[in-house]
Amino acid sequence: MNYMESIASLLNIELEENFRISNQTKNDADTFFISRDGFFIKDKSGNIDYARASILLDILTGKLEIIPSQFLPKYNEDYYKVIFTQDESGFIKSRHIVKEKWKGNSSDYANYQTGNTFRTEEQALKNIHKVIDNLTKPAPVGQNINTNQESKNMQDKEMKTKLESAIDNLNSLYISLVEFQADESELTSMSEVIESLHDIKESIKKN
Repeated sequence: MNYMESIASLLNIELEENFRISNQTKNDADTFFISRDGFFIKDKSGNIDYARASILLDILTGKLEIIPSQFLPKYNEDYYKVIFTQDESGFIKSRHIVKEKWKGNSSDYANYQTGNTFRTEEQALKNIHKVIDNLTKPAPVGQNINTNQESKNMQDKEMKTKLESAIDNLNSLYISLVEFQADESELTSMSEVIESLHDIKESIKKN
């Protein structure tokens, strides 16, 4: 019987979810993950190998702690976040977990930037105090500007990826229409759509 899923559940992570461990330095880019096939380490180049069993043992015995990677959902994927209310003095009156659907808007990216996106409700509950601390402590001067710029950069990157995918799909469709000897007006319209998408992609690059 395979127990790897039970081990992942015990550690409050998903199978194949990347995480770091508490003894790593900031410059150590290696990540770890658990799959049905075992316990693995992945370096910054994406190379994967079996991780030392002693590391997993240290995690299970509490000598090391798991530091989950911040969850960045895919478009239309569910995620969980912490919400709370405060009175005039700043006292937390209520707090609970809600489920959202990732649309890639400014609100979603604000949640991501503040560490408030979680795969499961259990993970959100476990980190509820950490999220509230992050959201209630004063931001250093200039941080909001940087955060907004980072959010815009991430939105642009996601938009470019979607555009590239759409262009590839339309190019394939265009080739199919040519092969099936489609009407010239249909081919012209398709070509104009593809050209417009390229123009949008280039305008995002310039910005």
